[in-house]
Amino acid sequence: MQVQVDIGFDNNELKELESFLLLAPTFSDKQIATINKTRKAINKWRPQKGSRVKL
Repeated sequence: MQVQVDIGFDNNELKELESFLLLAPTFSDKQIATINKTRKAINKWRPQKGSRVKL
C-alpha cells in the first residue's frame, strides 16, 4: 500500500529532494561501529533512571 501526503511540494521538487537524499553521504561500517562503541561507553557512564547523584 502506498500513501501520499500533501506537504506542499510539486512533483519536480519531490524528485529533487529524493535525488538529494539518495545521493547524500552515508556512514561507513567502521564509522557505525565507532558510533555504537561510543554510545555504549556513554550509556555506562550515565546514571541509570531513578538513581540520584549525591552531591
